[in-house]
This record gives sequence, structure tokens and C-alpha cells, in this order.
Amino acid sequence: GGTWSEHDSNIPSGEGFVRQFLYGKRYFRNNFGKDITVAWTPDSFGYNGNLPQILVKSGMKGFLTQKLGSNEQTRFPYSFFWWQGVDGSKILTVFPPGGYANPVQRAELLGQLSMLKGRHDVNEELVVFGVGNHGGGVTRGHLDRAFAIKNGKGEPNLVFTSADRYFDHLHELAATHSFPTWDDELYLEHHRGTYTSQSETKKNNRRIEQLLMDAEKLSSIAHAQFGAAYPAASLFNPGWSNVMLNHFHDILPGSGITKVYSDAAADYAKSRAAAENAIAASLKKIAGNVDTRGGGEPLLVFNTLSWKRDAIVEAPFEGLSPKVQVFAPDDKPVPCQLVKKNGKTSLLFVARGLPPMGYAVYHVYPKGGSPSALLPKSTVSKSGNVIENQFIRIELDPSTGALKSVYDKKLNREFLTAGKSGALLQAFKDTQNAWEIMSNDPIPFGAPGAVEVVENGPVRITLKTTRPLQNSTFSSSFSIVDGIPLAFGNVETDVKDHNVTVKLAFDLALLNEDAWFEIPYAAISRKAIPKTQAESAKFEVSAQNWVDYTDTGGAAGFSLLNTSKYGYDVKQNVLRMTLLRTPTYPDPEADQGRHSIDYSIYTHPGDWREADTSRQGYAFNYTPYVFRAGKHPGKLPAVNSFFAAGPDDVALTVVKKSEDGDRLVLRFVETEGRATMASIKLPWKPASVTETNLIEDRIEPASLYNVSGDTLSVPLGKFEIKTLIVSK
Repeated sequence: GGTWSEHDSNIPSGEGFVRQFLYGKRYFRNNFGKDITVAWTPDSFGYNGNLPQILVKSGMKGFLTQKLGSNEQTRFPYSFFWWQGVDGSKILTVFPPGGYANPVQRAELLGQLSMLKGRHDVNEELVVFGVGNHGGGVTRGHLDRAFAIKNGKGEPNLVFTSADRYFDHLHELAATHSFPTWDDELYLEHHRGTYTSQSETKKNNRRIEQLLMDAEKLSSIAHAQFGAAYPAASLFNPGWSNVMLNHFHDILPGSGITKVYSDAAADYAKSRAAAENAIAASLKKIAGNVDTRGGGEPLLVFNTLSWKRDAIVEAPFEGLSPKVQVFAPDDKPVPCQLVKKNGKTSLLFVARGLPPMGYAVYHVYPKGGSPSALLPKSTVSKSGNVIENQFIRIELDPSTGALKSVYDKKLNREFLTAGKSGALLQAFKDTQNAWEIMSNDPIPFGAPGAVEVVENGPVRITLKTTRPLQNSTFSSSFSIVDGIPLAFGNVETDVKDHNVTVKLAFDLALLNEDAWFEIPYAAISRKAIPKTQAESAKFEVSAQNWVDYTDTGGAAGFSLLNTSKYGYDVKQNVLRMTLLRTPTYPDPEADQGRHSIDYSIYTHPGDWREADTSRQGYAFNYTPYVFRAGKHPGKLPAVNSFFAAGPDDVALTVVKKSEDGDRLVLRFVETEGRATMASIKLPWKPASVTETNLIEDRIEPASLYNVSGDTLSVPLGKFEIKTLIVSK
């Protein structure tokens, strides 16, 4: 009962996990007067390395699972242990040796006790009994056997208890027993296909979590600054409640039946509508207070991230002529172009220096209007199958439909192995079910068609090629954008084949034993060159917004960013992202139909920390909002920031109304694994500041933060999640 559902423990975002405990624990407090203090997640498919921090900061004293008993390559060595997360948090953890469906047989219990005595010098176990899987509870037979043991003579001695009371006892026992520490993620050597199965559900989850967080930020600004009503009810239900329901460990991982995913799609549509309605209403309120006067038609571009950024703006806009012009807030023209997708026209330009968690007003002249305005020279160019800007140059190989070169112009360095490919589509026969993955029996793609020039303007140039796969088609597009140091990729497909896994491979001219992967609110390293059986077992792993592979010595690295993918493998110098799986059980229609998959390539000097890969991952996922504001006076200037966070390894991820009262919750995280002093800028000087845990319970003693005018300075540990509640 400590979470809203028995969630998957790898794929939800960091904030998704926070909401599971925030709303799950508060439900039990509000409805039953009971504070849940034991995290009970027996059947999730592995557990991310930042979960201990989330558990501890949600007021949990213990964690119970049994799933790693399903490991295929290695046997997990402990039954009682301290699980240590990537930030250093520890939580006392129990793996019941009889699993979560102990049949309560005397001989088996004695054997389990003997094992625990030898392993931990503990002559007791927590027995979780009942049918367990598929929704079964305790039967009369379980109770009859339990009472026969309890009332009989001899061993074992049986006591009925609760998990809450048992973990109190276990903490007392830990004072006299030196339980071991497990300092790693809890990786399940089984069910690795769940990082990819049912791709559209995973894509919906990612996007709607982001929309809800953006809706909260914008609604908080509109409420605190301009008195708008905060839509708490709709952002929770259907907003977060539907998302958390579908975090369930046989929905989001992709291991449900067909009807599950039609239901999930309907749930997500309701959550999306609630978030988008709140965003639109908040932007209207904010824009109504901005001075938008000037020539042309004003566009308010809002950045919800907590740092200044350059961002690609793609705004639907009808009635534009080829002579359309766009002017920045300083009245200087910016390059723009018209793009068409699905029969609709959009205006494309790059907004430079968008303020942190704030806006800038641009002005559009639909028919042109300032012929004397001198545009800055575009940095994008095309020559044959080569496209480039001042940062990066890529070359498409027409014989493979993949990249034959990714060249960083600032580093003067090629990032692909000579004679090898990047963004190469690979397909494999995969007859496993939705839980498992098997990708060692290749299926050849057909020859690619001719290279198409899809876009060729001053803002973006895009090349495209299409390849058949059995009954399906896959189109790969590659883009370069004016002044943006990334190469952008897209795979569009209409899948009509079953029992296939498709991956995207990059053969890198780099070598390192380790690669880094973003996990919920943190990052973790895993072996690209494994040396142990346990390391080799991690042949398919999960990640969130990015994966990074940096050359030994740290001179240069390659980050792969995504907006909807979670399954990866890195073998030696080859990095692969798993795009799709089409198993036939338990859903025979899994991943059939159309998909559009976006990713981007970020080459950089130094390692992922020096390159701020985490910020690039956020920026790739959080596109700015565009609001057609209309011309009117207002008390706010054409460029303005409401909140901001620094330094570069700090992200202000949440601004929301508190669950109790009418204050604002600020949640921020350290993203690079090193202690820092966070600086959080507010729109006003706070009247009060309270530190809380993730459940919004006050923490005593609080951090030694400092308030200077409208800015908070707060110490942050490595990968630490910090929550403050402030009032005006």
C-alpha cells in the first residue's frame, strides 16, 4: 500500500516514482489513518539504482522483493542486506527465500531456515504466503498448514506478524548482525524484453509525465503570480492517477493482453487532455500579462526548463507565404523556414537564449514586411549526401541507409569506426514472449531506396532513405539544424511483421570498459567490456533520456539521446538502442502499425559530466511551448524568467502546489554525481522556506540553506533529490 500501484521499477521517470509514493502513502493516511513504512514490490522486473534514495526520502524503513530469485545467470547472494543507492542512501532489504507465494510446508521452511543460518547467521525468516501470482491470496490450506505448525511440537516456531512489525524487529537485529551492503542496482537477469515491448505505451508514459510536470510549473506561475485557479483536481485525476495506474508492472513493461493497451491508450488520452488544458489556460493567463506590442503577430515561446537554452521551435501556422519573416525580442531577424508534415504547415526557427523557466516574445510577419532586414548567415549546408553546420558534419551512405561519418568539427574528430556504420538498422528473429528478448538470429533488410532531400532550408536540412523488412517498411531521416550542436535522427515505420526485434547500432571509434546510462533522477555506469558473469548477464539494460560512451581518458564522448526508448546494449565499442519488439504473446498485436521514433546524436569534448549530457537529454525531451498571444500592453517585459536553477548539474524539475495548504513545492536534483551548492532563483523573496521529504513531511533538522533576496542557496549531495516548500 505504499505506492499507487505495484509499479515497474525501471521505466517510470524519477518524478514518476516520487508520485507513486507521494500519492500512495497519502491515500492510506487519508483513508485508513495508516502510514505505510515498508516498500512492498515483489514482482517488478529489476530495480533501478536510485530507488533506495526515493524509498528513504519517502519515509520507508524497509524494502521487500523476491524477483531476483528468477535470475538466469547468477544467484543473488543475500537474503538480508543493506541496499545502497547511487547517492549513498541505504535501506534494509529482505528477499524471502520462499518467494512471495510460500506454500507453508514444514520441510521447506526448515530448509530455508538452515540456508539463512549458514548465509547470515540468522535463524529466522519472513514467510510471505499465499497463492501470489495471478491475484491469488491466502487459501484455507495455507492457514491449516500454518496453524498445524504453530500449534504442533518441534521446529519451526511460527509467529503471525506484519511486515511493519517485522522490519522493526529486523532493525533491532541489524544492531547485532553485520548484514552485508549491496552497492549496485538490483538487475534482474530475466524479462529484459520489457524495456521495449509495447513501445507506444512507453512513449505515452514518457510524454504525459512530462506534460503533467510542465502543466504544474505553468499552473503554479499563473496561480502564484496572477491569481489563476490551480487545477489540482484535474492534474491528479485523471492526470497522475491514470499515469500511475499504468506504471503497473504488467502494463508499462509491455506484458499485458491486447485489451490492456486499448484501455491504457484511453487513460493516457484523458491525462494528456487534462495536462494540455492546464498548459493552455496557464499560458493564456501568463501571456495576458505580457507586453506583446510590436510589428507582425506575436508568438510567446515558453521554456519550462530551469536554465537558459537554444531551442528548435516548430509552430503550426497557416497562411504563411514563402516570404515569412521572424524577429527576435531584440527586433533582429532570425532564419526561418516552412515545413510540411501530414498535410499541415509549420513555421520553423531556432529561439536563441530562451530564459530559464520563462518566455521570450517573437514576432512573425506572415507575408514578410522588412525587406531590408539582414538575416544572419545560416550555418547549415548540404553537399551530396553530406549535411553540416558549424559543429557537426554527417554523411549518409546510400548503400546502407545509415551514416558512414559523424564528424565533430570543433574536435576535428571522426566518431564512427572506419568502414563501419552509425544509426544502422538491424533486425532479428525473436520468438520470445513479451517478457524476454532474443536478438542473435539476423533478418536482412532490403536495399535502401534513393536518398531524398526532405528539407533544405536555412534552419534545417533533412535527408531520408527507406528500406523494406519482410512485410514492413522503415524510413530513416537525418537532420542538421542551424547553430545546434546535435545531429537529429528519426525512424518511421509501418510494422506488419511478428516475432521481430529491431535495433539501431552505432559502431564507435571509441573504446572504454564502461558506458553511462541515465536512470530515474540519476545515472549509473555499466560494463561495455564485461569481466564477470554478472556483468555479462547485463546484455540488455534500461536507460531513460540518454546513454553515453566516452573514450578512455575522457578526451571525447558520444551521447545518444531519445524521447521514448528504454532498452540498450553496449558491447565493446558498439552501442545499440532497441527500437521495437513484436512478440505474439500475450498480445498478438504488439507494436503492429505505425511508429515514429526520434533520437539525436551529441558528440562532445570531455566526459558526459563536462558535456552536460543530462541537460541535453532534458532539452531534447522538453520542447518549448508556443502561444499566439495577440497584441496588447502588459506589465511584464518581452523576455522574462520566473524560476532558475544552477549550476549546470542542478535541475529544478518540479514546481507545484503543495498537497496541504497554498504554498509551492520546489523539487530539484543533482544530475552528475558530485556534491554542489544549488542556487534556486524565485520570482519573489520567500516569506518562508521548509525542507520536506518526498511525501511533503517536514524534515528536522533541515539543510543549512541560505536565503538572499529572491535566491536560495542549498547544499546538494551527489544525485540528491531535494524538496523545499516556499511561500510568498
